[in-house]
Amino acid sequence: MKLKVALVLCWLAWLLNFSYRMMIPALMPAIKVELGLTELQASLMLSLLLVGHAISLSLSGFLASALGNERVIALSLLTVSITSIPASLLPLSPLWLSLDFFASGLGLGLYLPSALSLLSKLAPSSIKGRVMGVHETAAPLGQTLGPLMAGLALSVGFPWRLCILLWTLLPIALASIFLMQPKTESPSRLKVRSPVKIDVPVKVYALLLTTYLCMASGTGLIVMVPLYMSSFFGLSAALAAFIVGGSRITGVAGQLIGGFLSDKLGRVKVLFFTVVITAASTAILATAPYGPLFISSLLVVAASQTAFFPVFFALIADVFEEEVRGKILSLILAPGLAMGSGLTPYVIGWLAETYSYPAALLYPLTLSIASIPLVAVVKIALKSRLPSKP
Repeated sequence: MKLKVALVLCWLAWLLNFSYRMMIPALMPAIKVELGLTELQASLMLSLLLVGHAISLSLSGFLASALGNERVIALSLLTVSITSIPASLLPLSPLWLSLDFFASGLGLGLYLPSALSLLSKLAPSSIKGRVMGVHETAAPLGQTLGPLMAGLALSVGFPWRLCILLWTLLPIALASIFLMQPKTESPSRLKVRSPVKIDVPVKVYALLLTTYLCMASGTGLIVMVPLYMSSFFGLSAALAAFIVGGSRITGVAGQLIGGFLSDKLGRVKVLFFTVVITAASTAILATAPYGPLFISSLLVVAASQTAFFPVFFALIADVFEEEVRGKILSLILAPGLAMGSGLTPYVIGWLAETYSYPAALLYPLTLSIASIPLVAVVKIALKSRLPSKP
């Protein structure tokens, strides 16, 4: 498969992946009202979706070694479509709906390590950050599309189940295209410059993982923002969905700028600035009343938090050999999502129900601040491993 073709197909798959992942949180205020859920029960549903995502994420890189990246991506798309059908057509109880979301999360998690491994095989090192940046623009666009679809449907009186039903039909055609693709082999030009050998000390892996855990809390925070605005500020579910969806559009610029600057200035340097800006904007988001300042913080955190990901992915591609890259991505990303975005909604929901939402938002804020010195340590640990311009 050629790089441009792979990038377009992966971009579409990532767009659908993230649109579903953010559509469910945007629908959650309506689901909560219909099923009579507490804050803790609603947040637990969201956590189960992300925990399922994390579990399959840990297997994706290993599964790709046997099936090929293209087939694992197709499996991801088909799994989410199939498992979404019960939620959209059947009057499930809260327990069964939670299990259904968990199953959908299993499908979502299969995608990323296989896609990043495929793109990193095809992309020359000199433009790897930009390729990752272009691919990652699908994430904020999906974060925009999912809530906007949900908000539009709810605003005109459509049931939340209809949103899920419409989404299940979209990925099937794309999955069939991936299934028709032959297993991609590495282009010979990548043999000219070999990545750093996989002899990096274990402590460096831990630092990278810890940093990602802190950043993953940002994803968990965004998942809970629709419930926060609905429960604490009294906004309607439709309006909360529109605001969250619209605010994520700045992530497109963040992805492109982050990937480009990491190619020019160095991965870890750009990584450091993204976590500093994210921590500052999260502090405003957690303390500001609803109004222009709150909306502005949503826009800034969308750009800075999403900029982290293409830079981080390109850094991993620089450090690890091609043959193990997909497996390493699975091992690093899965615990980060399980303990970060998977655990964070549950913790926020528990704290909000026990104390208040302002108190609950101190949890992701603390994790964001903790990521700043960790990135500085990563920079020291990798100083002898990476060139200043990857």
